[in-house]
Amino acid sequence: MSNLLVHWRKLIAYELDVQLRNKKGLSITNKILCFLIVAAMITGILETEKIVTAGRETLFKAAELGFAMVFSVEYLLRLWASAENPKYKTRLHYVFSPLALLELAIVLASWLIAIGSAGYLVRGARLIRITLIAKLGRYSSALHNIRLAIRARKEELLISLCAAILLMLTSSMALYIVESDVQPEQFGSIPRAMWWSVVTLTTVGYGDVYPLTTIGRFLAAVTAMSGIGLIALPTSILASAFGEVIKKKKTTEFSASHARA
Repeated sequence: MSNLLVHWRKLIAYELDVQLRNKKGLSITNKILCFLIVAAMITGILETEKIVTAGRETLFKAAELGFAMVFSVEYLLRLWASAENPKYKTRLHYVFSPLALLELAIVLASWLIAIGSAGYLVRGARLIRITLIAKLGRYSSALHNIRLAIRARKEELLISLCAAILLMLTSSMALYIVESDVQPEQFGSIPRAMWWSVVTLTTVGYGDVYPLTTIGRFLAAVTAMSGIGLIALPTSILASAFGEVIKKKKTTEFSASHARA
């Protein structure tokens, strides 16, 4: 009996865990799970529109219950089969891995939506379940490459984030000094000036708040020009890192294929 359980656990592990699969592409089970993940996301988005759900409450409720059951079974099977992956020393190690914690949150959110508790809790649960897209990361090599690129350039990205915060604070303080007497409602404090600073640095520029003094407009122009470079900085960092990851992957694949030949 014990050998039979081990046999089934290995089959389930190789069917669900892409890290253990030797063949290229996804297993049939994972393809079905990908389809259900996308379907659950679309359902969660459509449920926020009353025109769509009107008269179809039973259908959506049945779909939510079905998603909750499927994701619960998937989580339990992955937990059971995690013993086959040498990456996890124990099942507890798997439970506290980032993706497993996210999956548990999604399972709980799915049941909360299916049961239909308090309105604000359900809305929060739907927001959590939109993170289902993160589950697709285990099936997508592109998303995996993005994670590698971010991890490889985390220090540079952190520096650019610190620079953005410093620039935001500097521009907010400068506009507070020159505009607070003229527009106390908009620039009467540094926190109030931060709204203008954020929309200007991110090049959004809603236009609802803007400086009136000559010095204030000059500072606003400097801030806006700095925002262009600020947006370009992390973009160039990620582009460079992503290119390196793709190049390294192609080199590894070429070496592997050449060794087999």
